[in-house]
Amino acid sequence: MMDTFAPKDNRRDDNDYHKQVRALTKQPANTADDREFTIEEISNIIVSMNNNKAPGEDGLTGVIYNHAFRKVPTFITAIYDGCLKWDISNKMEESQADPNY
Repeated sequence: MMDTFAPKDNRRDDNDYHKQVRALTKQPANTADDREFTIEEISNIIVSMNNNKAPGEDGLTGVIYNHAFRKVPTFITAIYDGCLKWDISNKMEESQADPNY
């Protein structure tokens, strides 16, 4: 089922639309309308996490995120703001694509 509903990403199969989308994702995320996250926004995200779900690649579960956020909400919010500022999502994609990154 995974091969049908979530096939592996193959750039050779890209049409013009896919190529445009890929190009847009390479542009810097820092635009005029970017703004820092609020503590309330991050709280809503963390509270909505499924605490029983297995951790992702970082090894952190929803329970860990919840405990950490309750102790140091300003610090956790600053981490998310840093990820936005330094465009971490593109860096993670690059590091997964290039084993020497």
